[in-house]
This record gives sequence, C-alpha cells and structure tokens, in this order.
Amino acid sequence: MSNCPRCGSQVERVSQTLICKCGWTYSKKEESSQSAVIVGMILAFTLVAGSLFHFFQWGSHAFGVLFASPSEKIKICMDLKKYDCVEHNYQLSYEKTGDVAFLEELGEIQFKREKFEAAKKTYSHYFSNKQGKSYKAAYYYAHSLAKTGDIEASIKYFDIILRNKPHVLMVTVMESYLEVLIAHNRVRKARELLARINRENKGATDTVNQIQVWRKKFNI
Repeated sequence: MSNCPRCGSQVERVSQTLICKCGWTYSKKEESSQSAVIVGMILAFTLVAGSLFHFFQWGSHAFGVLFASPSEKIKICMDLKKYDCVEHNYQLSYEKTGDVAFLEELGEIQFKREKFEAAKKTYSHYFSNKQGKSYKAAYYYAHSLAKTGDIEASIKYFDIILRNKPHVLMVTVMESYLEVLIAHNRVRKARELLARINRENKGATDTVNQIQVWRKKFNI
C-alpha cells in the first residue's frame, strides 16, 4: 500500500506501521492480533459446543464416562440404551482381558438387535476358544447360523445342546430346533429328532404328551 485509503496521500512506513499525515494509521501487528482473537473465539466456541454436545449425549454420566474403563462404559451405555456403544465396549473389554464372557454377551446383544451376521462371527470366535462352552451361547449361535442360511451348522449346534443333556426335556430348545427344521423343509429330520427324544426319555408321560403337542403344532 502506497497511498492512504482515507485521503489519498502517500503514506510513510515506520517498522510494521503505515502512517498518513491525515492521521490514518495501519498496523500489521494489530491485524495479526485481531486474527488471533478471531481464531481464539472460534476455538472457544468449538470447545463450548463440544462440551454441550457431550453433556447432551451422556447426561448425568458425562463426567464419569470420560474416565470409565470399557467394562464400566458397558453399564453406562446400557443404562442410556446406547447399544452401538455397548457392543463396542464389549469388544474392547474382550480385547483387553481375553475373557470370552464378553464375547458371549456381545453375541447375544447382536442377535437380539437382529445383527445375525455379526452375531455369527462373534460366536464363531467364542467357540474357537477352549473356554467357550456356554449352552446359551450355543443356542443363540444355532439361531444365528439358521438366520444366515447355514442350516447344517445350525443343526449341529442344536444337537450339541440336546446331546449334552440327553435325559432332560429341553422344551424351549426343542421347539426352536423344530421351528428351524420345519422352516427349512427338514421334516424327516424333525421326525427322527422326536423319536430320539422319546427314546432318550424312555417314553416318559410328560415327554410323550409334549411330543404329541409338537406333532400337532408342526404337522409332523
């Protein structure tokens, strides 16, 4: 800049300041200072907005969640019904501890959220570990396999559950198993299953009566 924007006269430069005889001055330091103020205001606004969003998201847990471990965050997220957060922290908890109980819980919540492919993958990892022995996990895994079209593997896991307690009539498991078999046109397998359950329970009255209920319900 060589001329004053106010009066058009030639300006004089003194260090980083421009001075005109009409009294107009311009300082680069002042401009830099103003820019710094603007940047500071933007950062402050961003920080305040982020803090408000955090408190809006987490409510009374806003402070605690900042310092919570993954296992502690599971409880917080479950309380707030933030199920993606629950799943994420079950995975983190497993990775941190190696405890397959976290995988079992992760698989169950994925199944209940109808994320069957994810549940199948989680349970596959669970049962590949020697510590993975839960019957409930096997039950959900069998359903996950059926839901994703892997019927033979589903049958395998339903059979594992039943054969581990051959003399116990596991009504819920049996009914679920029969539903899967009939839904996939495995009527012969369903009949063989009922015959086997009858033999294993030695024709007990309760078993015979329940089998009749199932024959009528599933038309087998």
